[in-house]
Amino acid sequence: MHHSMPSLMLQSRVGGGRLPGPAVGVLAAGIAGYRRFAAAIRPVGKGVPTLKQFILRGRVLGLYREILRTLRHISTTNPILLHELRAYARGEFERNKSVREESRIRFLLSTGRQELNQMRRYIGEE
Repeated sequence: MHHSMPSLMLQSRVGGGRLPGPAVGVLAAGIAGYRRFAAAIRPVGKGVPTLKQFILRGRVLGLYREILRTLRHISTTNPILLHELRAYARGEFERNKSVREESRIRFLLSTGRQELNQMRRYIGEE
């Protein structure tokens, strides 16, 4: 079905803008399939994020990954400390996962960056 879509579009342009009868059914089925797919990948009860929300989400995930990478530099001689720091970082992100206001998310990102920089200074990475 996916391969026939471009040819249907070509037929539509060549045939004066009208698709042949069977092609209309194929096209409608393709659109319905796409809608089902889009609905399946979208979280329940949530719409498509705006561009700002999408970018902020990427920044939040990036900060979390950066924190975990920084924690790898802590000596493995104290695995309990490493575990506690990872649990603390995860807990902070989990605690704030329901925040939706962009200004609040930006504030939390700024605070997280400051704490990450303090941790880096403490472990001597910066």
